[in-house]
Amino acid sequence: MVQKFADAIQDCRRATELDPSLVKVYMRASKCQLYRANLHEAEGLLRQAKSIATASPALRDNVAAIDRELLTVASIESHFSKARQLMDEGKFSSALTNLETAITLVDSGVKRSTGKVDTMIDSTLVGSDFKNISVQWRLMRAECLVECSNLEEAGRVVGDVLNKDQMNPDALTTRARIVFLLDTHPSTTIIQILQRALSSDPDHKRARLMLRKIKTLEAMKKEGNDAFARSDWEAATAAYTKYLEANDDGGVQKVKVLSNRANVRSKVSKHELAVSDCTAAIDLLDRISFPGTDGTSSSAADLKNSSNASLFLKIYLRRADCYVKLEMFEEAVRDYSTAETIKPEDPEIARALRSAQQFLRQSKRKDYYKILGVDRDASEGEIKKAYRKLALQYHPDKNASLTDEEKDIAEGKFKQVGEAYTVLSDPQKKRMFDSGMDIDGSSAS
Repeated sequence: MVQKFADAIQDCRRATELDPSLVKVYMRASKCQLYRANLHEAEGLLRQAKSIATASPALRDNVAAIDRELLTVASIESHFSKARQLMDEGKFSSALTNLETAITLVDSGVKRSTGKVDTMIDSTLVGSDFKNISVQWRLMRAECLVECSNLEEAGRVVGDVLNKDQMNPDALTTRARIVFLLDTHPSTTIIQILQRALSSDPDHKRARLMLRKIKTLEAMKKEGNDAFARSDWEAATAAYTKYLEANDDGGVQKVKVLSNRANVRSKVSKHELAVSDCTAAIDLLDRISFPGTDGTSSSAADLKNSSNASLFLKIYLRRADCYVKLEMFEEAVRDYSTAETIKPEDPEIARALRSAQQFLRQSKRKDYYKILGVDRDASEGEIKKAYRKLALQYHPDKNASLTDEEKDIAEGKFKQVGEAYTVLSDPQKKRMFDSGMDIDGSSAS
C-alpha cells in the first residue's frame, strides 16, 4: 500500500513536469503524501498548486478547493502535534482522541463508530480499516491503545502491520508489550519477539530497554517462586515486592504476583496486608479486562464472562478467606457470593459461603464465649470457673459503693454473664448456639 502511494506520487510528478498547469494532479499528489504521513510535502504541493492557480485566470476556480485542503492539512498537523505532546505527558486517552480525529481528516473512509458505542472504550475507531493510513500513525495509535488498556484493538492494529511487514521493529516491540501485559505466552516468547525487533534494527531503543526489563522481572519472579516452593516466606515476600516495585507497566503478570504475595502474607497471618494485595490485584485485573471503566468495579456476571474469570475467582476466594480470618464476615460473604457467581454449583465455594454466612449471623448475636472471656473450645470446667469469677465481680452486693451509673453498668454485665452461663453450661443449648441458631440465654430457665 505504501508503494502504491509512492508510485502514484511519481506518476503525478511526471505528469506535472509535462504540464505544470495540472492543478488537480498536485492536489492528488498532496493527498498521497498525507497517506504517507508526509505533512510538510503535502502542504508544499498544495501551495505550489495555489500559486499556479492564482496566476492563471483559467485555473482560479480551483483556489477555494486548494484553500480548504490547506486548512485540512493544518488541522491534521495541529491534532498530530497535540497527540504527540499529550503522549509525552502521559495523557494517552486525550492523545488517542486527537490522533483519531487527525486520522479521519486524512482519510474520510475511516469511519467513526456509529450506533451504540461502548463507552468503556477510549477509541471511536475500533475495527476500522486503516489501509490508507501510514504505518507510523497506525502504530502511534496502537501505542495509545496499549496505554489505555485496550489491548484487543491494539493487537489487531499491530497484527495488520505485521501481516504486511513481519520484521517491523516498532510493531514487534508493541506486540511484545501486548503479550507481556496479557501474560498469554511465556517470557521466552516475548524475548524472541524483541530479539526479532533488534535483528531488524539493532539500535531500536524501546526494544532493547524492554528486553532488559523483561529479563530482570522474570528473574525476580523466579526468585519469589523458588522461595515460596521452599516455604521461605520472608524471602518470597521480598522478591515479590522487588518485582512489584520494578514493574510499572502493570499487566496480568503483575496481578498474579500481587496474588502470590497475598498468599505469602496470609501464611504468616498478615491478613490485612494480604487483603490489600488482593484488592490491588482485583482493581488492576478489572482495568485490564474492562478498559475504560475508570475504577468502577465490574459486576460478578461480567467477571464470569471475562477471559480472566479463573484468575478473578482465585483472588476473590483468597481475599474472602482473609476476611474470615479477620472476622470481617460481611466482606467475606460478599466475596464468596461473587465467587459463586463466577463458578456456580461449586460445592467447595457453596460450603465456604454458608460458613461465612453463619459466622456473620453469629457476629450479630451476643457472643457468649466473649462475654465469659473463654475460647470457643473451652471445657465445662473453664466455663464454670470464668462464670463464677465474673458473677462475683459484678454481683450487686459487691458494687454497693459505686455511683448509680456504675451500678447500672455492673448490673448489665452481671445479667450478660448469667445469660452466657445459662447457654454454655447446657450441652443442648450450647450445641444450638455453636451451630448458629438464635438462642437467648435471658429467657432460659
